[in-house]
Amino acid sequence: KTDIVWGHCKLLKENEKSIILSIYCDKVIREGGINRFKSYLAGEKGQVEQYKKVPTDIRFQMKQNINECNSKKRKIQKG
Repeated sequence: KTDIVWGHCKLLKENEKSIILSIYCDKVIREGGINRFKSYLAGEKGQVEQYKKVPTDIRFQMKQNINECNSKKRKIQKG
């Protein structure tokens, strides 16, 4: 697991399914995986509810990482 977001959560099993638990609060992500959790940490509107207790520097890191990933995807699509 190489995504930077793995340092901010715990991966648990619940009824044979993987769930993601935030280390900053009791937020559990059951659907959408690590990308949805990253959106949660970044505070992206519309993806998941926003949580205000995520440290500002972590929120900034996640937003930067999402933007970098989106830029890479666009470059690949353009060929």
